[in-house]
Amino acid sequence: MRKIIPITFVISTLFALNQGIEYWKETTQPNAKNFELVIAAEKAAKEETTLTKVKNLYEGIAGFLTDQLLNFSTGSSNNVNVNCPVLPVPTIAFTDANVSSTFAGCSGISLTATGCGSNTTRWYQNGFFQSTGTTFTGYPNTNSNYYAECWDGSACTSTQSNLLQVPVWNLKVTPTTVPPTICSGLTVELTAEISNASSTSFPLAPSYQWMREGNNIPSAINKNYTATSSGFYSVKVNIPAPFTNSCTANGYAPQINFLPTPTISPTTPTEVCPGNAVTMEWNYDYMFFQGSGSVTFQWNKGGVPISGATSTTFIATQGPGAYTLTVSKNGCANTSTAINVTNSGTPPIQKPVIRDQNGTAVASTVYVCGAGQLFANGCANTQTIKWFRQGSDYVQSTGSSVFASGSPYGSKYYARCFDGETCGGTGSDTVTVKSTMVQIVKTVGPTDCNPTLLTASSTPSTQVTFQWMKNYTDINGATGHQYSTNEASEYWVRASFTNLLNNGTCINYSTSTSTTSTQAVTTPVINACAGANPGTCTPLVSPITTYSGSPVTLQASNCNANVVWSTGATSTSIVVSATGTYTALCTNTTCTSPNSNAIQVIVSACSSSVTLTHPTNDITSNPNANGNLRQASASNGSITATNWITGNGTKVTYEAKSITLSPGFTADTGTIFTASTGGCN
Repeated sequence: MRKIIPITFVISTLFALNQGIEYWKETTQPNAKNFELVIAAEKAAKEETTLTKVKNLYEGIAGFLTDQLLNFSTGSSNNVNVNCPVLPVPTIAFTDANVSSTFAGCSGISLTATGCGSNTTRWYQNGFFQSTGTTFTGYPNTNSNYYAECWDGSACTSTQSNLLQVPVWNLKVTPTTVPPTICSGLTVELTAEISNASSTSFPLAPSYQWMREGNNIPSAINKNYTATSSGFYSVKVNIPAPFTNSCTANGYAPQINFLPTPTISPTTPTEVCPGNAVTMEWNYDYMFFQGSGSVTFQWNKGGVPISGATSTTFIATQGPGAYTLTVSKNGCANTSTAINVTNSGTPPIQKPVIRDQNGTAVASTVYVCGAGQLFANGCANTQTIKWFRQGSDYVQSTGSSVFASGSPYGSKYYARCFDGETCGGTGSDTVTVKSTMVQIVKTVGPTDCNPTLLTASSTPSTQVTFQWMKNYTDINGATGHQYSTNEASEYWVRASFTNLLNNGTCINYSTSTSTTSTQAVTTPVINACAGANPGTCTPLVSPITTYSGSPVTLQASNCNANVVWSTGATSTSIVVSATGTYTALCTNTTCTSPNSNAIQVIVSACSSSVTLTHPTNDITSNPNANGNLRQASASNGSITATNWITGNGTKVTYEAKSITLSPGFTADTGTIFTASTGGCN
């Protein structure tokens, strides 16, 4: 049995207590558990905790600091000699009587101690205290020696029990490293190895199950397995009785990468006209890129490498033959099966012509309402017409026509004559098929006095009419390609196309365009009427000739603010009786419009005698009765006329006291001539 070293401490202060602890640490060999308790007591003392708490901590140190050693109630010092009785020596064994060795790394161990009687059993692993109790369960991760002691709960322990050696067996798969790429025809021998720090002779007979990518490999139930394909390999080992419960361990091999055999496919027919190419490509396989190392490609014809053919896609222009692909990595190389290229047929010499439904050759660009039909002829009777879209080898249609889809930017179509399925001649001229479209281009003026200008941009820009809409409603008269507004609203434009491919028509709508309100004013329009403030306007066309006493009324319209005339007047209409050129503008507090159209008025003096001769005073092509008014004095005036009046719809009025139409006067058919008494004053 062990006996505690007698030590005398003088403990009258916390300082003396700490000194005693330091002495114990330096002069004894405490086990791990006692040492931890002493450190805790030391910490409590340094923190000046209660003496009772320090006492409780020290009571947990087996065989050392006891109530007899430390009399906290008096603070006095005593010389302490501990005489330990002889304690029984325990015997330990595996709890399962069948177990003499164990695969502890898998299932752990269970030990049982006998012989301590009423004393407490203390367990140790490799000399370190573990726990108390008649049984012990542990999960060592290294080879371990276990023993036990009987402890009286105070300061005394027994001699150590018998020693049980527990080896920890570990499972691994060898080899632990393999080359990044393994060439075809080779294998990798995998072995499940169970060992511990000192032995590879596992005393039991486990069972094995090898797996690839987590799936059981049929019949792979031996310690060794020969891998012939790529993947992640592992082995499951079942440890049998004599354990109470069998247990399972898993071992993992490094990833194994065998170089695969490449496969290739043609993307165009392999039976072609002499001189035509065949396109072929490697079928991507991610297994080529497992592990380190670069992958290289080499195309071959008849087993001979083709210079420069080192990409994953190959266009074979070398004529008939067997084409293969060799893929290499890390010194290994595999070759695909061959694609056989053959020749057949004779390339046609004919070149087809693309036409519309009327048989007329179409222009290089045609317009359709979404799509339209193209026609072609010019191939021999024994040949076939095939249609293609530029940029694609895919046959769009076979036959004399194709339904061609348009796009705003144009889809390009062409046709070829074929002798057989794969032997094609020269392609026709390319026709670009565009779909109609319209959009609005908005131009905001430089200042708030400028209206927002909306411009319709269409494809095509000819053979099209427009109708502007505001809030889904047609704007009356807004049919030009531009429209200006100072309102905040939503605008659209509707485009009507004619004379498209095959005499087609189409209606397209633009997307909506939002505008904001501005201070812009509109430019007024002046109309001239005969008389002073007439109830019914008889329109006059500038220049207007009138006479004293026959005024002209000018009316301004289309102004969204205030009208200001060139005379300074501010009403919407004015009466003029003086010769001059008259304009108007529209204005508000911020903005002023450009001048309106100009009206020229010529006021002649009222004469007693007017002579109209040919050709000086001829009147032609002016459907304006008052603009073609000729007057003499109403009281004594006369008009003598030998002039000509010509032009279908021309209106002329003569007014005087007397009117003489002398020989030579002519008023053509279709003219409107009036002669009446009256005149100017």
